[in-house]
Amino acid sequence: MEQFAVSSRPDGSISNSLVSWIDYKLGKFRSEIIATNLQTAALIANEFTRNDDLLMERVQAHHERQLTALVTSKTTRAPDAPRANISPLLPKQGNKTLCMRYLSKKGCNGPAPGQCFDPNRAHFKPLALPPDAKTFIDKNFLGLASEFQDL
Repeated sequence: MEQFAVSSRPDGSISNSLVSWIDYKLGKFRSEIIATNLQTAALIANEFTRNDDLLMERVQAHHERQLTALVTSKTTRAPDAPRANISPLLPKQGNKTLCMRYLSKKGCNGPAPGQCFDPNRAHFKPLALPPDAKTFIDKNFLGLASEFQDL
């Protein structure tokens, strides 16, 4: 059972499913012993594998229930509301807004040096940076790069 847990104890649902599968296999074994089909009963030991069809069906059903639960819970990523609030405050170069990632320790990985990955943003050193933008960069991009610490 611990092999199915990967890195922690298995949850109750998968444990119950595993116990039910084992109970089914042992019941099948008992039936063959009672019917005195000892050779057939001995072959049932080969069915106790992770690749057993019935076990795979149960594990798949468990994963489908988990997926359904995730989808129905509508777990979504938090909206990028802070960036939307900061964008109007950022300096512009022509019609392009400053790329905050460019100013950060993470840096911007545009298609070419000096180019931003977003065609609506530009790489330049502004004269000043709004405090909210600094906070956003600290929180999301590991802070300002050393050459922009004076902003």
